[in-house]
Amino acid sequence: MLVSAAELIGILLLSIQFLNSLDAGKAAKQSTILLLTSLFLIHPSTGTAFFHVIYCERLLCLVFMLYITANCSYRITNQASFFYLTLLWALIGIFIKDIAIVLFVTPAASLWLADWIQNRKATSCTHTLEHWIISLSLVFAASYIVLALIPSSFAGGDAYNDNAPQTLVLDVRCYLFAAIAMIRAWGIAKGRLTFSILDSINLTAVAYAIALGVTYAFDANSYLSLPFQLIATINLGWAWMQLIETNPRIPKQQSLKITAAASASAMIIAVDHRMTSPNFTETINTQKAHQASTQATYEKLDRVSRKLRESKTNINLIISQDSSLSAKRHLNRIPYRSLIEYEPERKQYIIKDGANKGSIHTPQEGDIIANIDKNIDSLSPILKTLQTELIYRHNPSDRSGVIFRVTGIKPSGTVNPPVGDEMPIP
Repeated sequence: MLVSAAELIGILLLSIQFLNSLDAGKAAKQSTILLLTSLFLIHPSTGTAFFHVIYCERLLCLVFMLYITANCSYRITNQASFFYLTLLWALIGIFIKDIAIVLFVTPAASLWLADWIQNRKATSCTHTLEHWIISLSLVFAASYIVLALIPSSFAGGDAYNDNAPQTLVLDVRCYLFAAIAMIRAWGIAKGRLTFSILDSINLTAVAYAIALGVTYAFDANSYLSLPFQLIATINLGWAWMQLIETNPRIPKQQSLKITAAASASAMIIAVDHRMTSPNFTETINTQKAHQASTQATYEKLDRVSRKLRESKTNINLIISQDSSLSAKRHLNRIPYRSLIEYEPERKQYIIKDGANKGSIHTPQEGDIIANIDKNIDSLSPILKTLQTELIYRHNPSDRSGVIFRVTGIKPSGTVNPPVGDEMPIP
């Protein structure tokens, strides 16, 4: 939780630093910082990515901002230290996520191409940095072939995106970003603006959205779209600086600008709240409910296991292979004799920890079955072959923690009653 908070603060500070580096004569002040912070913090994609600790998008955004700010500093100062720092962040970033290569190669490629079209040289006269970053595509391709393509071809499993929805869901920020990006593109075409690193990350956002849509789905409210939302928020911050913060025709009183920034961000958030589903509030409430279920079920499982242990009963704990918990992630604190995972593809119970580790387990009376952090449906392959007694259920929803005790092996052809009907919810 502390690391997630530090990552979030780091992303916001780096975003402000990036805006300040775009124009030496213009700096982000209180109203811009308020607008940028409010819009990035209060969005469903941020809520999911930062309230759950399993997603890589927040780390991807942090490394991307470190990469972009270092690149900005290099283009301004031409110092070797920023050259190597930019290259380092790019090299780290391309391995965080399968399509992360787009975030790090597209800015360099677009800056190089823009300078070539305009027939002029950038700050790094020979474009050495851009060439090195673009060459990382070869490193990524070779790594993908060796580490993913060849092993998965031999394994013969389904691809992650085999059942991808391939949907496109936009929100109001997408339209605002598109408007700002098109205005800048029009200005560049007319010669009124110069193609800058801001335009390069705008192209990156579009390319990332396309890559995400092709490989899975682009939903502006999903945690998967967090890098796109970050770039969109940066553009809104830039537009605010140009139109309000540094506009000489606007009164200079910071209090008025802060009030205006609060009102503008509140308006965008309110439109988001009405147009998107789930919105930020619903996302946070869902996350809190899931976390409460996980915590309460884990604590109940610990109490049940210790009580059985005190009565000299050996505990065989059975979980689904889908669970994100394991002997290395918290379950080792439960006083079980053996930890067993059910593998649906093999239709076998494999002992993952404790007595007889690595062998196949045959369910027996007294075994404990637990779903702590997934939908109850994940236990369906287990429950359909066993007679069970419900010990605990956190809530009536499908996304609830449950604990069962095995009372026998079910005769073929019989079916368990629905989970909620076995006994009253404790």
